[in-house]
Amino acid sequence: RMIVYSPEKKFEVYQKRVNNDTVRVTCMVSGVYPVPRLTLFNNSVIDKQSYPLANSRVDINRLKDSTYDVIISVLISNEEITTQSTLDCELKIPDTPYVKRKTFVFFQDPNAASHTCSTVFHAIVFYWVLKVIAY
Repeated sequence: RMIVYSPEKKFEVYQKRVNNDTVRVTCMVSGVYPVPRLTLFNNSVIDKQSYPLANSRVDINRLKDSTYDVIISVLISNEEITTQSTLDCELKIPDTPYVKRKTFVFFQDPNAASHTCSTVFHAIVFYWVLKVIAY
């Protein structure tokens, strides 16, 4: 039996803060054939095991070229995961040996991005103040 498949053209994982207590983690693959299985995992720091995240939502879209875009997402509360935990998105193409995982760091701090931007802003302002004083 011969299996025809096409690996993904794109594979992305990202997170977006929904509110102060919740983050939506999304994994997206595009241009893959046949419909793959996507699974999100929480990697435990304690026992070094990967656990599938429950209550994931999967959306499948068939494209004109008969390949698929598939998105899996899950809402995660701050209580469910530790700061800087690693999460995996696993892509499997059924009936083939094709398996691919992307690992990413989950950031729990809702202000992490604003802290970084604020620090950069202060550094730039400090630089220009010194430059003006030097003249």
